[in-house]
Amino acid sequence: MSAYDNPLNVMFRTALNRFPFTAKLRNGLEVEIKSKRHAYFFTTLRDLDIIFVTDRFILFRYMDRVLKFYFDINDFVAFGEIFREGIYDVDVKGRTVVDVGAGIGDSPIYFALNGAKKVYAFDVNTTYLEKNIGENNLKDVIEPISCECGLSNNLDVITLKYNIPSGSVLKVDCEGCEYGFFSTASLINRYHTIIVEYHNGVQHLADLLRGFNVTIKGNKKKIGLIYARRST
Repeated sequence: MSAYDNPLNVMFRTALNRFPFTAKLRNGLEVEIKSKRHAYFFTTLRDLDIIFVTDRFILFRYMDRVLKFYFDINDFVAFGEIFREGIYDVDVKGRTVVDVGAGIGDSPIYFALNGAKKVYAFDVNTTYLEKNIGENNLKDVIEPISCECGLSNNLDVITLKYNIPSGSVLKVDCEGCEYGFFSTASLINRYHTIIVEYHNGVQHLADLLRGFNVTIKGNKKKIGLIYARRST
């Protein structure tokens, strides 16, 4: 209702599979709805300062900059969660950030624009990640790394390999690999702030964060976010 200028028409056409059709967003932009996935995707963009959007790339303003992201419409993208809702709104100014599950580059670019000194961006597929880092002129801050994180590339391995300094920030959102990633965590004290999205319950993750101030948002037995910060 808050995304489209005529939401009832969009819902009606979508329910009856009357694709493609043109719809107008609340900000006046016209978009082509080709599938139910399209209809849902455009609702996630509400209240973003969008300049142009298709099912291939988007331009929007953030912090007095125009950002450009290429993406696959069939994959999950989190522009609204990251740039509107600020789910990663933690203090990264002057800090190194380790981003496990960097996706298309939305979260590492968010960290870089909010003052991170260096962002190590890990993902299995770095095609869009590398392209979007280049499009937004952030190659000097963000280093894309093709890596399947988990048991073999866990927290200790990555921390040592990239010589992550004390006081860094760790963000983990890797669709289930978080449990293996924290299988060894002797170097967890190198991190000032940790954000973990869990997908199959909190399990043992909260126990690893003793000494941190921990906040859990979501269903502890299903999906949610853990925010852990050191008091000093």
